[in-house]
Amino acid sequence: MTTEPSSGAVRAVAPLFVLSIAGIMASALFQIMVIRALGPASFGILAAYLALINVAAIGSSAVRNSVAVGVARVDLHRAGARDRTQLEALTYGGVFAVVVVVLLLGGAYPSAVGGIFVLAAVIPYFVFARAQGLMQGAGRVARVLVWSTAAQLAQLLLAWLVLSAQLGWLGVLASTGLVAVATGVGASFDARRLSLVSAARPFAPITVRALVITLAFSWLISMDVSWVRLWSDDTTAGQYSAATTIVKMAFLVPTTLALYLLPRFAHNVDNRRFQVRAVAWSMAAAGLGAIGLTGVLALWPDLLELVLGEKYAGLGALTLAMSLAFLPWILSQTLVTQLTTRGSRLMMWQLVCAVAIQPALAWLVLPDLSAWILAQGALGLCLLVGGLGAFRRILRAGEATQAPPAR
Repeated sequence: MTTEPSSGAVRAVAPLFVLSIAGIMASALFQIMVIRALGPASFGILAAYLALINVAAIGSSAVRNSVAVGVARVDLHRAGARDRTQLEALTYGGVFAVVVVVLLLGGAYPSAVGGIFVLAAVIPYFVFARAQGLMQGAGRVARVLVWSTAAQLAQLLLAWLVLSAQLGWLGVLASTGLVAVATGVGASFDARRLSLVSAARPFAPITVRALVITLAFSWLISMDVSWVRLWSDDTTAGQYSAATTIVKMAFLVPTTLALYLLPRFAHNVDNRRFQVRAVAWSMAAAGLGAIGLTGVLALWPDLLELVLGEKYAGLGALTLAMSLAFLPWILSQTLVTQLTTRGSRLMMWQLVCAVAIQPALAWLVLPDLSAWILAQGALGLCLLVGGLGAFRRILRAGEATQAPPAR
């Protein structure tokens, strides 16, 4: 019997939101604590290294979705199956480690030890993502979030201990690597204990396309801060980064729904009714969440100052404009989740083109933040329309496949 979006689905998703909120709060507290304890100069150095780790985080999230799609589309417990997803994760992790080394050699990074700590975190990120992908593809979504939230809480606790011992930014960076290793090993043992073994062929075309789609979309919604920092002054970049911290909280809804829906999209790949209802249901939920945040920002323009301090006073209008610009991106994430399970070539090439267009737009309009926010909104709207077109094309192809032959 096919699972449909219903009150049962709502009950299943509710605890996932609780875990997601706990993880987000832990991450927010980590950032606030580190910023206040280190001061601008030391935090600036730490942020440069954490940006490199973020490169690995983006790539590993793509690997998680790739493995999850492979597991959901192929018999998870096929007798005699050889699980090669670990090889896949280590291969991609090695590629990203090379990317990080290149960035370390090409940037102004003051400490070789700091670079070693960054590299120590890269491959464990991919091992962790592989284990989460096995759990997600098997429908063990709560365990995925338990491990993610545990990692965020552990990072918060270790950072507090490191800062209390006055070990500075290097100690915080070391704690990040330690958490990556511990959670990577722990989640892998948990997946093995649960006998989660993938029979999916490694580096299959559909899983590679799923990886590219996830990587490109994650890159697009993460790198806007980097482009503003590159082509703007420090004050403008700081204001924009602070505003995005608030606005991107709206991604909580589609991100959590994606964990729940991705394996179900894959299991019901031939059920047109389920696909349409699930996309409509999740887009409505994501849209309502984003509109709710926009309403709060409109009614409470001093929210940013209250959360982040007096240095960020007067950014209410900027944050409100950004919440509107990110609305099509938030709606697009549900479509991206569905199209990831299909390994949609059309969506993949649209996102790859957008990855190339985004920095060009930044170069053209920055440091004018108003023009940049407008450009971001326009790019997101184009992807939303393109995603709807790709989804409609898949539905029509399914109809043609199921139609009776003409006489």
